[in-house]
Amino acid sequence: MDSDKLIDVLLKNARETPVGDGVPYAFEKRIMAHIRDTGVAEPWFNFARVLWRAVPVFVVVSALAITVSATQQPPATDDLSLAVSFEDAVVQSADFFKDTW
Repeated sequence: MDSDKLIDVLLKNARETPVGDGVPYAFEKRIMAHIRDTGVAEPWFNFARVLWRAVPVFVVVSALAITVSATQQPPATDDLSLAVSFEDAVVQSADFFKDTW
């Protein structure tokens, strides 16, 4: 049989076949299993999966850090002591460069 005639017969039969509206049972699961079994994945896929599994741990650590920081009192410092500390830091850095001039 000629290949052109075979293609025409197949196309004619395909056009006459009614189209079904339903999707086979668990079609998406079979497709995803096939993709997973092929082993072809993005290089970052495993890294992203580990990060998503670590999200609950990061949420707990963040909540603990917020709780600890909210319950502690800030150290009592007045503006004068901060100004003196800043001035000392600036003067010390200037003394360091005095020998190079």
